[in-house]
Parts: sequence; C-alpha cells; structure tokens
Amino acid sequence: MNDSLTRPLQLPIKILKEDCFSNFSVEEEDEYPRVRPRWSRRSELHLYLKSQWESCSEQPSRCYLLYRWAHLAVLLLCLVLSLATCPVHYLLKCYIYMTTWAQCFHLYQAAIGATIVTMGYRSTEPHRTISPQLVSLYGAHHATSVALALGVSFVYWVFIYERGANQLTLAKITSHGINSVVMMLDLLLVAHPVYLLDIAYPLCFGSVYTMFTVAYHYGGGTNAKGNPYVYKILDWSQPMDALSFAVIGMCILTFMFLLVWFVSTMRNSVAARLKPTYIIVHI
Repeated sequence: MNDSLTRPLQLPIKILKEDCFSNFSVEEEDEYPRVRPRWSRRSELHLYLKSQWESCSEQPSRCYLLYRWAHLAVLLLCLVLSLATCPVHYLLKCYIYMTTWAQCFHLYQAAIGATIVTMGYRSTEPHRTISPQLVSLYGAHHATSVALALGVSFVYWVFIYERGANQLTLAKITSHGINSVVMMLDLLLVAHPVYLLDIAYPLCFGSVYTMFTVAYHYGGGTNAKGNPYVYKILDWSQPMDALSFAVIGMCILTFMFLLVWFVSTMRNSVAARLKPTYIIVHI
C-alpha cells in the first residue's frame, strides 16, 4: 500500500496501542515472561512513601516512617482523650455521633498509611510487595478524612456548640479542634495528590451517616440527653428541617473536599518552586 495513504493511520494506531496496553508490562527475568500490571496514575507508589518536602526516593526515609506512626499515635490519643473525659452517659452513646465516626475513620486511614510506609521501608522492591489498590484506597480515604475533620469541626462550632449552655471541655477541644489541626498538617506534609473524582467518598460517608440517623430516630433511639434524635439539627420528627440541614451538610462536605484539593494543589505548586518537578492538576 502507498506510504502516503498509510502514514495518517500510524499515529492513531500508535496512540491506541499505548492506551490499550499502557497498564501492562512484560517481565523477562524468568524463563517464561509474565505480564504484570503497572502502577496507574492514581497510585504512583513513591508519592505515598515520602513527604512532599523530601527528595525523591523509591523507599521511605526513617524519619517519614516514624512520622507516620507518630501521626497514628496522636490520632489514637485524641480518640482516647475525647472518650475518657466524657461523662458516662455520653460514653454509652458515643457510637451515634458523627464525631466518633470521623475519629474512627481518621484512625483507619492512618493505620493504612503507616502500614504502607512500613511495607515500603522493609522491602527492597516496594512495587512488588505493596498492592496498587491498597495505595489508591488510602489516597482517597486520606483526602476524605481531612475533609471530614474540617467539616465536623465547622458544623460543631457553627451549628451545634452553644457558648452559654455548653461547657468547653478537653473532649470537645480534642475531637472538634485538634483532630482538624493534625489532619491539615498531614495534608501539608504528604506528597500524594488529591483527585477531584474522590469527592464521591465524603459524600457517600455523609449519606450513610444521614441514613443512620433516620433509622436510629424511627427505631426509637435517643441521644445522650435522652432526646429522640442524635443532633437537634437532625431531628427527623421535623423531616423537612432535618432534610434541609442534611443537604447543607453535604454542601459543607463538598466545599471542604474542594478546599483539601486546592491546598494539595498549592502544596505541589510551592514544592515545584523549591525543587525541580512537575506541577500536575489532578482531575
């Protein structure tokens, strides 16, 4: 066939081949080559094994390993302090509150992060020992955790806390203040990106909690003060008011996640000015 006719087809075919087979690579170390999945855009491992402010490395530093476990320990301490300083009648009902749900979620994602870094530190080939799916899950849940921390603190101090009626206690400061500071500092230190598509995670979290409050109310549940609702602003005996605030809560979570994404993007931009790297806006 004439080269002038086939040349226009070469570029589309090349792009199609790269797009279809870019997720796989062939290893030829063994007698029989095998195909293994490559790391995708969402799970570039080295970004999860270092701080944004460290030099690029395939394995985590000892300092970053210690930081990840210290981060987990601080979040665990915050949960213990907030529960240990609560009155007994609050402690028995702690599982119904959004604050406790968020604190447990903070611990869950921090434990995954510490585990990933530990596996990378102990392995000479982290790409072989660490699951890409686990890393992608951690990245999405980390961003969700930061958004939850900011959202819970905002809703509590703006809509729930009553300065004259409620006494300011260590439990309230720990669970509605220190958690947000700890998670925000972590966002500034980590190197992995935040993706806008992960906004589905905090919205799913908020939806599940909203459905829980509905089921809890109609199941005859009461809060720590004996009222037939978890929060006064989510009193489902007045469904329109409760539904309105549930929508407002979703909007707050959306805004907080967008704030997390913006801070992550600005962090990458500042780091790019301090050292040679690429600025990537993740969609």
